[in-house]
Amino acid sequence: ELLEEFARGVASGDHEQYIKSQPVPEQTDDVKVVVGKNFNDIVNDDTKDVLIEFYAP
Repeated sequence: ELLEEFARGVASGDHEQYIKSQPVPEQTDDVKVVVGKNFNDIVNDDTKDVLIEFYAP
């Protein structure tokens, strides 16, 4: 019952989305650092061609 209530809240927008992310870094170079909070803004930008490299330090 609680899960159903939660799912309805997410679908209706009553629950705020939580994205685990580092803070958005200051961008000064041509190479951008992408984190969870700015991923869609940078990667899905239709005005630019984007190549993204994922790595684990």
